[in-house]
Amino acid sequence: MNYDAPVVIDDNFSITEDKMVWFIVLVVVLLTLATTVIAACIIFCELRGKCFAGHWSYTNHGGAVRFGCK
Repeated sequence: MNYDAPVVIDDNFSITEDKMVWFIVLVVVLLTLATTVIAACIIFCELRGKCFAGHWSYTNHGGAVRFGCK
């Protein structure tokens, strides 16, 4: 019984060169960072005995996001 080890071929790495893959990775990293910041704000407000509040709006091709403790 002979075992043939898997061979790495350059064609297997072509997916990492696709720009769409890197865009998805960037979006996932940014969403993870945003979630971490919001979670930290919620914990900060709860420790202060206040309630976390957030508001977002979008008008004339521009947006605003506000959040804080109330």
